[in-house]
Amino acid sequence: MAGTGAIRKAVEAEDWLTVQEAAALLGIHRQTVLNRALAGDLEKITIGNRHFISRASVEAALGEGR
Repeated sequence: MAGTGAIRKAVEAEDWLTVQEAAALLGIHRQTVLNRALAGDLEKITIGNRHFISRASVEAALGEGR
């Protein structure tokens, strides 16, 4: 597993989106993004009390027409 420093660099490199950003791209409510992440449909990391969704999983969901 990557260390916290590596995760922070990935977030800063825009590999990860905030829940709000992911919700806007997917056209769904932010709680739905979190629910889908908990269900395993979207990849999520947590730093402190903030959640981030992988850009790749959002793009995959968009490609599936979700």
